[in-house]
Amino acid sequence: MIVKIKKSENKLLLIVYLVVFLYLIFQPAIYSPDTRSYLEAMPYRHLGYVIFIKCFDLFFSGKVFNVLVIAFQAIFGLLATFVFYTKISKLIAFNLITKIGLFAFLLFPFFPPLEVANNICSEGLSYPLYLLFVAFGIDFFFTNTKSFKYFIVVFLLLALTRGQFIIAIVPIAFMYILKHKKTLFKKPHLNRFIVLLLLPVVVLLADKSYHKLKDGIFMSTPFSFVNISTAAFYVSEKSDSNQLTGNDKKVFDICYNKLDKQKLLLTNQKEGSYKDYYSFFHNHIPNICNRTVHYYGRAFFLKDELSNSTHLEIAQAHLSIENTLRNISFSLINQNFNKWLNLFFANLIHAFNGIVILIVIVTVFLLSLIKLFTSNNNNYYLLFMLSALILSNTLLVCLASHSIIRYLFYNYALYFLIFIILFKQIKHGIKH
Repeated sequence: MIVKIKKSENKLLLIVYLVVFLYLIFQPAIYSPDTRSYLEAMPYRHLGYVIFIKCFDLFFSGKVFNVLVIAFQAIFGLLATFVFYTKISKLIAFNLITKIGLFAFLLFPFFPPLEVANNICSEGLSYPLYLLFVAFGIDFFFTNTKSFKYFIVVFLLLALTRGQFIIAIVPIAFMYILKHKKTLFKKPHLNRFIVLLLLPVVVLLADKSYHKLKDGIFMSTPFSFVNISTAAFYVSEKSDSNQLTGNDKKVFDICYNKLDKQKLLLTNQKEGSYKDYYSFFHNHIPNICNRTVHYYGRAFFLKDELSNSTHLEIAQAHLSIENTLRNISFSLINQNFNKWLNLFFANLIHAFNGIVILIVIVTVFLLSLIKLFTSNNNNYYLLFMLSALILSNTLLVCLASHSIIRYLFYNYALYFLIFIILFKQIKHGIKH
């Protein structure tokens, strides 16, 4: 059912958008301590937001730069929320209350504590791009195959701006297989499926080519295993060094001793539950990751001080510590698997604000997946898509870091949509 926006509602929505836009414009730009990494195009930044910022920085400076970046991010973000609503309205009928609820979830990131439009950071682009990714994915999959080209462009921009979303293509590709399993090897389904499979490859090649041109090294954007190694270091013990050799052993010993001295290891904590252990980890991850493991690990591979090193030397150090921490992470996780796994689950439960919501989302995912093999009902596909996107992003975040709102807010509107679909299913039932 296609839900048209009434003229009165359209005017009200326009007023709301205008008020929100004016609010955003008159709010100051927020510079995080790491903002310079975008302006200086540091090797550990993905190309999307760096190029965006550099374009504005090339022609504008000072307050004009701030206002124009905020204005672009605000307009782009608000436009994305509207496109998201119009696309999802083709599948779900919203009454006034549910419309208000949906827009509340969609607009929430523009206000404190996130303020994505006013932040000079990648979320200013990645949030609207993610909304458009879901919107065009829904449109292409359920109503209009012509949206496929827009879906491709948006995914590429999203994954090149925020690398955590490269995995988001997996649920879409899997759904496409199930939706067209009987005709998958016939044109144009086969062509689209091949494109879906090739999209992550295109992202990786573009990312590596960008670093080759900018940093002189054909490499993926580093920092993935720097992040993953954090939990592995936290649960590690000094004896784990015995299973490492060469630079891996040297880097581990340096970082472990620094962490031990600062009492930042699990072995330094008083006896308690893994909820307590995770709470400490959650609150101290910047000290464990950025200021210790990454800082001293990178320094190990630099011949001179950071300020005296060339850009190529800095890029090479980032690549070296990334590769070294990959080896260290696998070794430490293998040696401390039970502790690491318990910490991961505590992280996951925290991400869902409790075990109940986690169980609900997992149940929706599994039941909708089972139904997809026996039914072509759009509600099952939509429930699977939304729950799979939530789970894939959350699992990746919990694997790589701590479950903070900055990494998880993208899917808040998707939770609301799942609730609406389930409510309608319980109230009216789903026709098979």
